Amino acid sequence: MRVFVTGINGFLGSEFCDELQSAGAEVIGSSHFPTGPNQQRWNISDHLPAGVLKNVDCLIHCAHLFDVGSEEINYRASADLFEESKKENVKKIIFISSFSARPDAISEYGKTKFRIEELALRHGGIVIRPGLVVGLGGIFRKNMISILRFPIIPVLVPAVVLPIVSIQNLRELIRVVVFRDTVSEINCFNSEVVPLRDFIVAIRKRAGKKTLLFPIFESIVLKFLGLVKILHIPFPVKIDNFYGAKMNSDGFHESNMSDYVAQIDSIDEMIDSAYEKFVTTGK
Repeated sequence: MRVFVTGINGFLGSEFCDELQSAGAEVIGSSHFPTGPNQQRWNISDHLPAGVLKNVDCLIHCAHLFDVGSEEINYRASADLFEESKKENVKKIIFISSFSARPDAISEYGKTKFRIEELALRHGGIVIRPGLVVGLGGIFRKNMISILRFPIIPVLVPAVVLPIVSIQNLRELIRVVVFRDTVSEINCFNSEVVPLRDFIVAIRKRAGKKTLLFPIFESIVLKFLGLVKILHIPFPVKIDNFYGAKMNSDGFHESNMSDYVAQIDSIDEMIDSAYEKFVTTGK
């Protein structure tokens, strides 16, 4: 089995590479900054190199450009990639989407992922929608560092809930999807979503830290982010991001991960694993 992973040096791409190599697959891929002989240089905003998928059995598309205004770049690159897969007779296409992808998505990220999902499915691909991936990388790592740094943390009222999945469970799922037949759409997160408040407390508790939470009401946040948008003030959180996070709490997607992963990690198990790696590596 020869597997090509886009974004092979990213958080998910590198984890998938390790998992599939341990299962006996030959894993090659693309990266903006390739680090080995089996890696092709490809920035998603550039043209796809000719013959990049030659003799490939399975494509896993992880790469994504997160810059604001990149929807068409991501869509066009994915379309080219899937067309190249068809040309080279790639047997299996796997698109790593997001829990945020849905037809009524508000955020650019959710809209883009949904459009590419439709494209992947039209090409006979498999769509995987992870929740927040708990592991030593990606958004979780950034959030964990911030949560551990500040003892006083605001939490939204009404409460926001998070769909979460451990990186280990996601790795197990990828192995199954690559080597077995599955349904075309897999929602990959624990069936029980976690309130943001409990998530924050669990992280700080694992580090032996006490936490002081104070409520911040949705109406105040909306007024502030609306003012930021009107005045074009640089701010890491946009009002669309806020609405997107709220939409993720409505249970639009239903998890079917347990059909393919036997042992689902609890929130304490996944945070414990991520924190231990964080302490061990110092990263």
